[in-house]
Amino acid sequence: MTSDIDNKVIKTSKEQMLEIAANWILDYEKLIVEIGCGDANFAVLLKKRNISNYLGIDIDKEKIAINKIHYPQFRFMCTDIGENVHLLRKARMVISFETMHYIEDDLRVINNIQPYCKIIFSLPNSVYKEKARYYELEGWMERFEKFITFNKMITIQNPRKPGKRLFLFKGVRNSYIDKKTFYVPEHYRFDNMMQRVKGITPEDE
Repeated sequence: MTSDIDNKVIKTSKEQMLEIAANWILDYEKLIVEIGCGDANFAVLLKKRNISNYLGIDIDKEKIAINKIHYPQFRFMCTDIGENVHLLRKARMVISFETMHYIEDDLRVINNIQPYCKIIFSLPNSVYKEKARYYELEGWMERFEKFITFNKMITIQNPRKPGKRLFLFKGVRNSYIDKKTFYVPEHYRFDNMMQRVKGITPEDE
């Protein structure tokens, strides 16, 4: 697992972490979906890079309303992704910064990301709010390794709080599908849906 992938440790801010992640998405034209877009801080970085095929999802109505006003070139939606995993079907890249650990059924959400979709997540080693899970690096990788093939990671060390870390992951959704939690539209049979999924091919890195 982690022994097979370089894990750089960088002392920097969350803002700089987003810059690092944005530099992993240069010249990308296919749909990017951000889970937990918040104040659209990452969308701003995509705008600077002339990337516009983006959908930001968040449960905060006020933030989504403000984002729609300030960034009309992007799409934003106020919804709970855990209850609307079908929104991930057309995404070719899914990103999420410090959000997945708050989603109760995070594995169901990841299971519904299409195979070979690119993934960028950041996750913490500790949290302040209740009802949120957190792990050290190995724990996060073990949690998601059934669904995601990791190929890059960086540990972000808080210069002011040495015990606080963020893990920035880059990877690809693999072909494993858990039938029990995979969303299938009512007018599809599961077998037909799987044929469509199998027709998706990996993109060149």
